[in-house]
Amino acid sequence: MLLYSHRFVNTFQPVNCFSASTNYAQNYFISRSKQSTNLASISSSNLMELPIILPPVEEQQAILAHLGTETTKINTLIAESEKAVALLKERRSALISAAVTGKIDVRNIPLQEAL
Repeated sequence: MLLYSHRFVNTFQPVNCFSASTNYAQNYFISRSKQSTNLASISSSNLMELPIILPPVEEQQAILAHLGTETTKINTLIAESEKAVALLKERRSALISAAVTGKIDVRNIPLQEAL
């Protein structure tokens, strides 16, 4: 995998990061790099000339809005599931405590039903 650093300007937004691990980018960098003492290097001008195809700004914004909405939904589901797990742990602990202190009789409950 090739790593590089580049300062994006104008309309390119940082959230639209381009992966240097694609075959397209790797071939581009390999074809323009210079090798000396077993280290490959590429000039910043060659790096800045890497053609990157971007959707129109309106489409980028629509994609970001959709991702934001979906991320919010996912975060809400995560929070709800964490609350459910905490509540189940609390109920389990209360059930164990009630069984140990004799508040409920668990001797006649078949093993299959208890699981």
